[in-house]
Amino acid sequence: MPHKPSILIIDPDVFLAGIYARKFEADGWKVYVAETLVEGQKILKKRKVSASIVEPDIDQAKSEDFVRCWRQGALTANLPLVVLSTLSEKKEIERMKKAGASAYLIKGHFVPAEAVRKVRGLLVSNKN
Repeated sequence: MPHKPSILIIDPDVFLAGIYARKFEADGWKVYVAETLVEGQKILKKRKVSASIVEPDIDQAKSEDFVRCWRQGALTANLPLVVLSTLSEKKEIERMKKAGASAYLIKGHFVPAEAVRKVRGLLVSNKN
């Protein structure tokens, strides 16, 4: 039986995080949801995940640090990390990609099903 992928979604908007969580679950993913970066880090200490989505609006500086730590982590360095944000300024996008984000999706431009396809595609391309 193939390994079931898992994802950590960090977003202070519980309603929106729930919508994304249900889409990932419907696609066969195990989903962990955190409202804060601190909660997300606690989950990462206890659970192995295949990918993560983070909302940098929580705290932009700490989110950038989270992305950098993700890239430096022994268990997460090669895993997809997608930023999903309402912030659409080119400067913000470049800053998060430079920190190590695998992709940057702008809320409202991507529906949850597209985010699922994007993360799955990143996961598949990481295995190749």
